[in-house]
Order: sequence, then C-alpha cells, then structure tokens
Amino acid sequence: MTIRLKDALKVFGPDFLVISAAKPDKTEAENEERNKELEQTLIDLGYTPEHATGHYTYEDGAAVYENSFVVHSLPEKSRHLLGRQFDQESILDEHGLHFLQKGTTVPFKPNGHYIDDAAKQQPSWIEYPLQSGAIALALDFEAEK
Repeated sequence: MTIRLKDALKVFGPDFLVISAAKPDKTEAENEERNKELEQTLIDLGYTPEHATGHYTYEDGAAVYENSFVVHSLPEKSRHLLGRQFDQESILDEHGLHFLQKGTTVPFKPNGHYIDDAAKQQPSWIEYPLQSGAIALALDFEAEK
C-alpha cells in the first residue's frame, strides 16, 4: 500500500531518530555488542529505545539488515553526535537520511512511501514492530544537500 509522506512519518511519531551501532566490517557478535552499548547509552541519557530492523539492498544486489533503534525527542545536535560516537555513516530522522561524514542530507520524496508487505518489496525498508509491520520511506537522492 502506498501512503503520503505525512502519513508515513506518523508511523514513527514526531522527532524520531533511527540509529544503529552496527558496522559492515564487524562480525555479528561484535555488532550485537556495539548495539548493546548504544542501547545502554540511550537508556543512560533518559530515553527509551525501541527495537527496529533496517533492511538494505545495495547497488550490487547484496542485501543486509541492521538491528537498529527508534528514539523519540532526542535533540538534533545530539543525534549527530551519537551517530559519530558509534562511527555511523548515516542516521535517519524526520528530515531524511543524514550522511554524517559528508555533512549532507537526503530528504524524503513527497510520495512513494510504502507500508506492510509492499514495503518489503522496496530496496530499503524498516521493520518496526510497534506498528503494523514494515515501512519503506522513499528518499530523494537527487535532492541531497
């Protein structure tokens, strides 16, 4: 099912962050330990991280997933600092996908967002168990700034 951007963002609620501590060059055990550290850091900061799973298909066709967290009301500056602390290439929030080292943001497209089974057919999507299943947020890479 296709939904509008404002409806897609409602799935997460206002002021959200999707973040992981996983790195592609780490083992599954190392990534699990890194995510435990991230989760504890978020808890220590007074937040309640919610589990989610990010699914990605790269241009070469390789499909991967990352255990991630959804956090609400974390200040924007803190989001970027936390992403850098855990050596992340990018973080996702209500403004789009932020590439931390490049300092750029890829905004969401106004249309083309999917939920449920249709989301799982997209090149990238997030499984967010507090909702109906999965969501794919369409990013406008041509508008990266």
